[in-house]
Amino acid sequence: MGALLAGCVEWPVPGGPTIVTEVDKQKILRVLCDRGLYARAEWVDRQLPARVDLEENAGLLATLRISPADLADPPPAPGPEDAEA
Repeated sequence: MGALLAGCVEWPVPGGPTIVTEVDKQKILRVLCDRGLYARAEWVDRQLPARVDLEENAGLLATLRISPADLADPPPAPGPEDAEA
């Protein structure tokens, strides 16, 4: 199963994966800042609402070279219960 996006609105597809439709703008800003694109992050912060519809803003995200995978949280670190004895 793929990584879920924190701070997003999801809806299940019968017999299929969960589809993410919205994400917190802060996740997009974090990706841009991690890439050193501070001026773009400031512009995005002024232009987009707090909750960003991924489908509605797909063109902008493509221009910024941000994919839904870039907005995914990393998988959780294995805990002691995951270690084999």
